[in-house]
Amino acid sequence: VVSEQLKTRRENFLEKTGTVDVSDAEEVALDSGVKYKDLRLGGGVGNAGQPRYPERGDIISGKVSVWLADGAGSGTDAKGTFVDDNGGKLVAFLFARRPLRGALTEGLEAAVASMRAGGRRRVFVPASLAFGNNGAAFPSGGIVPGGADVVYEIEVERISVPPS
Repeated sequence: VVSEQLKTRRENFLEKTGTVDVSDAEEVALDSGVKYKDLRLGGGVGNAGQPRYPERGDIISGKVSVWLADGAGSGTDAKGTFVDDNGGKLVAFLFARRPLRGALTEGLEAAVASMRAGGRRRVFVPASLAFGNNGAAFPSGGIVPGGADVVYEIEVERISVPPS
């Protein structure tokens, strides 16, 4: 138990070291149509001191907010009607595992794949990689209509290897 606590403290320290707020990041467009813009670069590194990105089966915890992409701008600047933010609470999910639940979508996962712990990103996801023609209803009462593009803001607090 003590070794796990030490590991956790070390992970926390390494994940917080090197995070940098950015205000002039360029929007990155993936071939899938997903677009993202970094708001804070994560500093998360692994035990070997190398950058630590999510791998299949990792537990990712963070804060996720969802808006409809019906704002005045385009891409990541199209943030419009607020849908849900899970009450500002942390959410945890297994990376690259199906089925996805709640606010998680294939498009959001594509953008999270290149994030490190401590990072914050605004992500535009086209309907086909969001909730498709079915849309989604959230426990908070927020609705994403079928065929709607969405904009996320995700802050990755932690990337952890699942318990064995």
